[in-house]
Formats: sequence, structure tokens, C-alpha cells
Amino acid sequence: MTSAFEALQQASIFTRLDLRSAYNLVRIREGDEWKTAFVTHSGHYEYLVMPFGLMNAPAVFQWYSNEVLREALDRYVFVYLDDILIYSQMVDKHVMLGNRHFLLWIQAHMSHKVKRVD
Repeated sequence: MTSAFEALQQASIFTRLDLRSAYNLVRIREGDEWKTAFVTHSGHYEYLVMPFGLMNAPAVFQWYSNEVLREALDRYVFVYLDDILIYSQMVDKHVMLGNRHFLLWIQAHMSHKVKRVD
């Protein structure tokens, strides 16, 4: 943890990202959809993606984010659930790291919309 704070102290450029509908990026394993079933007056439904409110959804999403961003963690990215911080010292490197960040998500077959955060 100390090295993480040291890296942040040396950084001067930051990009903060917030993933919209983050849990919905994680697909329910095929065959396990029945575990998310619910019934309404209009029919029987099963989730295909991880819904908000599922018992272990936060832990599963944190694990998944850590796996996707493993090579970047504590080097130029911090991730906490759907909040991501990219940090660096130089603009050109920051652009390259941002592109690499999105490539990691694409390689994991995860597309996401990024919401601007001030």
C-alpha cells in the first residue's frame, strides 16, 4: 500500500472513470441464469447479466475488475468497484496508458460506456 501512495504522490495527471451499469458488464454463467429468476404479473424472467443487489455482486465485480486490469494495478491504475483512477506524470504517457486501459477491457470482451466525472 505504501508504494501505491508513493506512485500517486509522483503523479501529476489523473483521469477518473466511472463505469455505468458496471455489474451489467458481467454475464451470468450459462446454465446459472435460473438462479436469478423472478416472476411478475407479466411473466417469468431470468437475468443474463449480473444484476445489482445480487448477494456477492460487489465482490465478484471487484475480482473481475482486478483480473482485467491486473497488469496495470498499482502501476498506473487503481480500481474500486466501478471507480477507476488512471495516473501518470507526463501527458503523452497518460494518453498511451488510457488507451492501454481501454484495450484491456476490450481484450476481456467487455465493452463499457464511460461517464464523465468532475
